Amino acid sequence: MYTWSRKNSVAETLRTKRDRAIFSQASQILDQQNAGKPDRVDRQPAADQPDQQRPVRRLGSTDEAVASATKRPPATDDVPPSSEYKRIQLPDVAYYRDADAHWIGARVPDHPTAHVNMIVNDPGKELHLGDQSSVEITDIYRGTLPRHGATELAARVLEHYGVRPSEKLIFRAVENESALVAHAIGLPASQTKLAQTGDRILGAIGLRARDWEFVVNKRGGLDIVGHIARSDSS
Repeated sequence: MYTWSRKNSVAETLRTKRDRAIFSQASQILDQQNAGKPDRVDRQPAADQPDQQRPVRRLGSTDEAVASATKRPPATDDVPPSSEYKRIQLPDVAYYRDADAHWIGARVPDHPTAHVNMIVNDPGKELHLGDQSSVEITDIYRGTLPRHGATELAARVLEHYGVRPSEKLIFRAVENESALVAHAIGLPASQTKLAQTGDRILGAIGLRARDWEFVVNKRGGLDIVGHIARSDSS
């Protein structure tokens, strides 16, 4: 189980009272779940059904964030290969790009809150669409689109501009509460809903992630980074 020294060490990294409250409640739930059992890292994960939760939206309460973060999603090996991903239909999509800031993105006029924004190159460099060492997703909202609508919208943006990340797919400055809780209590990044969304996005364009990790960026924000598997890797 998590020791007090482990809890205090993580809690010290949380900047707000709200973050500390989320972490405290998550720790209590995990302690209750682990009571009388071997340490979590020594146990085999339960064979749960595939996670049916909505992939990309900000959760409305601390309780929901804790429940989402502590639920065990499918193991990474259970993610189907790209050929098994089924694309979905979307209404008309409006694409846009900002050559100065190196953004590409899309929105769905019939669903005003649904949109995706990405950075495809570092500021100061000439915008080059095509193979990129990394693609940073800064905004991804499903809004009122059907399930996996945000995945489809992100995949279409990459396809529309011919962009393929060769090394990394990055969710930049994550604000999703369940992902923040997962990081605070030491769960793997691969178990977050955003990483699972990333797996679907990559699968839709014929790629897959070798692994996912949490990374604290230079501004102190939390990124979720997927490392792209080579095409010749098993």
